[in-house]
Amino acid sequence: MRKAECIKFCSVVEKHPAWVQKILSASFRQLCANRMITLQSVDWP
Repeated sequence: MRKAECIKFCSVVEKHPAWVQKILSASFRQLCANRMITLQSVDWP
């Protein structure tokens, strides 16, 4: 994953309600930081 994509994804996560952030943070943010996921698998709002 490109760094810009990771930053974009994480910034989108931060715009969600807190309860959504909790779920997304646990599942995706760490993986994003570790470049283990691709944005193609993420449903953009």
